[in-house]
Amino acid sequence: MPAELSAVKRRVADAKSDLHDLRGEVDAFTSAVPPPWRLEREDTQYTEALVSYIDREPDAAWGDKIGYVAVKARSALDQLMTQLVVDSGSDPTKRRSYFPIFTRADDYLAKSKKGGKSERDRRLEGVASRHRKIIDQLQPYQRGVERAARDPLCVLNAIANREKHEDTHAVWAAVAGTTFRLLFSDGRVHTVVITKDDDPNPLVDGQTLIGSDGSNLLPGQSIRIEVDDVRIGLAFEGKVKVSLDQVDAAILHVSRIIDRFERRMASRRGD
Repeated sequence: MPAELSAVKRRVADAKSDLHDLRGEVDAFTSAVPPPWRLEREDTQYTEALVSYIDREPDAAWGDKIGYVAVKARSALDQLMTQLVVDSGSDPTKRRSYFPIFTRADDYLAKSKKGGKSERDRRLEGVASRHRKIIDQLQPYQRGVERAARDPLCVLNAIANREKHEDTHAVWAAVAGTTFRLLFSDGRVHTVVITKDDDPNPLVDGQTLIGSDGSNLLPGQSIRIEVDDVRIGLAFEGKVKVSLDQVDAAILHVSRIIDRFERRMASRRGD
């Protein structure tokens, strides 16, 4: 029987559908009036601060649901590997292959001292070289040390692994696009912008989100906080903190990987 990716695609479609449903639940909760959080200005003689208060915590079940979504998308990659073995002319019942996700080249390519096989060779057993080349290109370490851990595959892997062994907690967080400005009485302006979606800043009840200390200012000088824009969204806290958008991007990445291999298989068969 030729390789068949319909089951793999169904698994990804399920993950997308579940994520869509989860986003709907989150959006309905966050759009409630009053919202589940507050940002209150609290000033003293020398300081001005914006303090976060959480009136309603995120649903604990959301952490479970994002884990299920990640596991489905991650398992689709392993199902893909089975079909790659079939397409390579090997027997998948005799060769158990797993889709590798590595942040370090040495961990992926180095030969083991015991069996002499690298993780690459062990996990890609039965997979033809034409497919191995693509899998090698997809490895997060190819993006460099600084960016590897935030690769979509690593994000997916981190959540899926945590689902198997630990809880993932849903938290409210300030996300990319949140902007504050510190206005000095002498005309100076200092802008603070949260620009990264890949590192959401969790809100803590009663914690100062941003504050100014004017105790060292000269007489007559002052600092004022101006809030240009505050975006609060849902983040999932575990080994790494991720947003719904990051999980969405990871699933899209998986879908594109599957499409890429499907085109390669079709072109080889002359379809």
